[in-house]
Amino acid sequence: MQLKDLKEAFASMPGDEDKLCCLIELGDMLPEMPEEERTEVNRIRGCSSQVWIAGGEKNGRLEFKMASDAKIVRGLLFVLWTLFNGKTREEIRAADAEGILADLGILKLLSHQRQVGLKSALERLGEF
Repeated sequence: MQLKDLKEAFASMPGDEDKLCCLIELGDMLPEMPEEERTEVNRIRGCSSQVWIAGGEKNGRLEFKMASDAKIVRGLLFVLWTLFNGKTREEIRAADAEGILADLGILKLLSHQRQVGLKSALERLGEF
């Protein structure tokens, strides 16, 4: 899946509830993160749910593993994974992830606490 696919999927959703359902369904597409990588080092602080992000570089591109115990958050992570997995550090730092999420209609669906967690996840992705 690519950004254009996400845009098409969310554009076809008529209401906020539909967008939330779409986000939950996307979470099912997030590749599994092995339990042994769900460590305190990889845990994202500031989230109301459990969230882990691990990453490493391969051939100049970053590859991420992400997980959460919350369905909506797994969907958010899938969107972030779609945006950033396989990108260079420069591409990740240059991306306007919050703008993209706003354009998709996702940001307005999130509670304040989820937005705080999202910012923490974005900061972590920028650290790799």
